[in-house]
Amino acid sequence: MLQEPDQLPAGLLATDSRDLAGALGGPTLIYLPGGRQSPLFVSVLLHGNETVGWDAVRALLSERIARFGEPRLPRSLGPSSAT
Repeated sequence: MLQEPDQLPAGLLATDSRDLAGALGGPTLIYLPGGRQSPLFVSVLLHGNETVGWDAVRALLSERIARFGEPRLPRSLGPSSAT
């Protein structure tokens, strides 16, 4: 079953790509609000052996949280149906 949380699950950014299936429990679309409401859809781990997308998103969100205390994105991320 597809999960659609509207915030980052606790501890997700500390999760290595090999452990995401266990941490999330299955396919997941995460919506994160941003300054512009029209969301940008970012797909990671479409192929399980291509981990650079997850590493990049994890680094971006970690940097934003370290800087602002929250993701504080310039544009929303996630499925367009979440808006």
